Amino acid sequence: MSQNEWVAIRYVRALLSTELGREHAISFLKEAGIEEHAINDPFGHVSIDEYVRLLNSIWVKSRDESFGFTPSSLKPGSFAMMCHIMLGCERLSQALSRAGKFYQLLSDDFSFRLQEHSEGARFELEIKAPLKGAESFFTEAVFAVFLRLSAWMIDRTIQPLNISLCYPQSESFYSFEGKLTCPILYQKGRSSLDFPRKILNEPVRRNGVELQSLLIKGPQQFLVDFRSEASFSTRLKAHWNQHGESLTDSLEDLAASFGISPSSLRRKLRDEGCNFNELRENVRYQSSRYYLLYTHKSLESIAALMGYSEPSTFHRAFKKWTGMTPRDYRLKGQEAYRSSPNV
Repeated sequence: MSQNEWVAIRYVRALLSTELGREHAISFLKEAGIEEHAINDPFGHVSIDEYVRLLNSIWVKSRDESFGFTPSSLKPGSFAMMCHIMLGCERLSQALSRAGKFYQLLSDDFSFRLQEHSEGARFELEIKAPLKGAESFFTEAVFAVFLRLSAWMIDRTIQPLNISLCYPQSESFYSFEGKLTCPILYQKGRSSLDFPRKILNEPVRRNGVELQSLLIKGPQQFLVDFRSEASFSTRLKAHWNQHGESLTDSLEDLAASFGISPSSLRRKLRDEGCNFNELRENVRYQSSRYYLLYTHKSLESIAALMGYSEPSTFHRAFKKWTGMTPRDYRLKGQEAYRSSPNV
């Protein structure tokens, strides 16, 4: 199973951390085809299909679109109604603003609002009541849903200016690292997404027929990554994740493999707010963290997978990224997993 086809076991444990999840954990796991002992493996993972089945089982049992996380349930159909409201808007900024107002009417447990500023706007989440599960999981799930739904609405890839989270990094589920190139900031006053002005001004391009087809699968589909394959940054990252040896390839080599000129690839990446070298370093950083935390691969093997001819070169690069050696990072990550109730 490649890195793009699995879901870390911490997401499964988070879904089962609610009152409903704990009460029906065995039946939920059985319906999803997940072995009970798998959730106790700190390096464990499940397939995307298994994770989707788990989401569906919880949704059917709870009839709650918050999957049991909010004190008051969100009735089935709430998400669909919000999507229809967004679809009637001319621009993404208007669609996000109306979505926030809709949920303010719907729930007293949380709210979000769009605050416009000189560079764009901030999509801010406020949790008003104690949740029944990990706040970090709920926060990242809400942001993932709105990022992916917004990208679908305007039919283009979205790169936020940054993502701010109100909790420490040790509580994060790392939902965005390796998927987005923007800064991810922790321990901020309130959790938010910052959108650039040009994205907010994008027109809503979808229609009712397309939305109806999308909603057949339910809101849980937005908790599974479905980034646009048209994005060259996504295609590059997928290529590197599937062919680790290509991390040493030049931009010219990769452009040729995509059938375009090097200048065209540079321009397309620039239009997506990306830089080739920074994107490659981000893939190396995120992938090496995955291998260190969730596999038993040796440091030498990881260095080779990341395209480094010598382990010492990988050691220096990783220490530059994190301020820690790969070995110390692995040990600290394992200790954090054992001590955290949210993973």
